[in-house]
Amino acid sequence: GKLAVSHAPPLGLFGRFLLERRDDERGINVKLNGLLLLVNALRAYAIELGLDETNSIERLEAARAAGCFTRGETEDVRGAYETIFHLRLRHQLERVAAGKPPDNFVDPRALGRGDQRRLRDAFRAIRRLQGKVEDRYLTAALA
Repeated sequence: GKLAVSHAPPLGLFGRFLLERRDDERGINVKLNGLLLLVNALRAYAIELGLDETNSIERLEAARAAGCFTRGETEDVRGAYETIFHLRLRHQLERVAAGKPPDNFVDPRALGRGDQRRLRDAFRAIRRLQGKVEDRYLTAALA
């Protein structure tokens, strides 16, 4: 479970995005600081529960069936996954269309207000998921 909580999603005070600088660009690596955190958190549940599923959403559903998540939590995590996956894909397609190599470096300031809100909500959902993982495994480690 350590990888799942190695770092928090890039949200600062009042939900401000924490941007990284890369060359002359600023943005967020949404694969490293979003999808991977979510995937690793769900992997921790899969290992503990002995799940066969390898797909993150299937792991989420199996963990919910095992009583680890409420319906609301499940919807939040699924929504976070879908939001980041789609924003990343759209960003990559835009780069390819502009003749640039695809990457995972999204500048939230270039997104519309609705997408910014969805990305912020996705990061918050991932942070809550990490909190659940920490509570579960810290408690297990101390028991």
